[in-house]
Amino acid sequence: MRIAHCLAFLRRHWLWCATICFTVLHVAILTGFFVSGSSDVELYFDYASRILTGQMPYRDFAVEYPPGALLIFLLPRLFASTTTAYAIAFTFEMLAFDLICLYMIIALARRLKLTVVSTLVIYTLSVIAVSSIAVQRYDFAPAAISLAAIFVFSRGHYKSAWALVAVGALVKLYPIALAPLFLIYQWRHQSWQRLVEPVLVCGAVLVWGLLPFYIMSPDGLINAFSLQSGRNLQIESSYSSVLFMVHALGGSYASVFQGPVSWDLASPYSEVVAQLSLVFMFFAAAAAYITYLLPYSQKKNEGIGPPEPQALGRLLNFTLILVVVLLTTSKVFSTQFIVWLLPFIPLVSGRARHAVWPVFVVVGFLTWYVYPAHYWDIRELHVLPMQALFLRNILLVLVAFWLWDTHEPKLKSERNCELPDGQDLCESVVTT
Repeated sequence: MRIAHCLAFLRRHWLWCATICFTVLHVAILTGFFVSGSSDVELYFDYASRILTGQMPYRDFAVEYPPGALLIFLLPRLFASTTTAYAIAFTFEMLAFDLICLYMIIALARRLKLTVVSTLVIYTLSVIAVSSIAVQRYDFAPAAISLAAIFVFSRGHYKSAWALVAVGALVKLYPIALAPLFLIYQWRHQSWQRLVEPVLVCGAVLVWGLLPFYIMSPDGLINAFSLQSGRNLQIESSYSSVLFMVHALGGSYASVFQGPVSWDLASPYSEVVAQLSLVFMFFAAAAAYITYLLPYSQKKNEGIGPPEPQALGRLLNFTLILVVVLLTTSKVFSTQFIVWLLPFIPLVSGRARHAVWPVFVVVGFLTWYVYPAHYWDIRELHVLPMQALFLRNILLVLVAFWLWDTHEPKLKSERNCELPDGQDLCESVVTT
């Protein structure tokens, strides 16, 4: 009888039970299995300590990150006074962003009519695939903010979504790439007039976040951004992986050197490629935006309500396409940037869903193999890690093409298992 009561309870409250189980699992993985602390975390600790002593970033000490990142660095410093304690506190901060992603993924999966448990399994495997880098860099924060922007957008809170895009840009720049997707959606489904307030909110948040630092030290703030734009060809970029393979095949000379921020590649072609990379990135991103725009031959007025599931699925797919395109066409592709993809992998809709996530797991493993496992070897131009890097980048390009080729997710209810209290145990699954 007790077993029957337990089973009945689980059937009635299966979503809460699944949420609790995956929450405990993620806490165990990120705090128990992942290794906390790194040279980057020590740098975050140094920045936060300087701020607490009264020094002003960009004016009193150089910072290579946008202003919003400083808040991420400062929070764990309020609870830790040593680098060891700070690394632990920072791990829990990244865990918080991970769990925020997990809860939003549950809500979005239900909205998209994806099976929740399988979506959470995919997300958990993706987190495991990126390994300890998830808690050794702060990139979980902008990834969670990007997903939060889409989550809020999916509820029809458009001004809040645009504000979150600006917040994400203040933390790590790349979330601003979501703004054209939001603009296209609202222009097509609503009207230009309804875009004015959200865009103004986005601009106001950006000005509010940047202006105080610009007033205190315009040169220091500008240098933080110019440092990134002036970087050389980073060795993990797609371009470097191709030049590595050309070198391995005896086609041209290549060497690795320590740049101002990262380990970079030198070859007869590296300088030209680095200069052209911004052009490649611009056209690749423009192609993604145009593809998102083109299928609509006529404007469809859907009022001010939230996006329909199919429109939301399409928006999420193109967000993933866009982030992959930006990563694979940029001259800088640091290991931690792979975390940017984490929240969107389990929410892929359409035919590409069952191909994308296992490929991402392989991508995560190859990323770990390159860094940290064999980073010194690739700097020494060993062939195997160069091949792993090349394969990693090829697989990411394939992910973008798969999503591009199947960018129209068609959602329909395949089955519906109703429980006595009206809850849906099986939910709807995505079919094509």
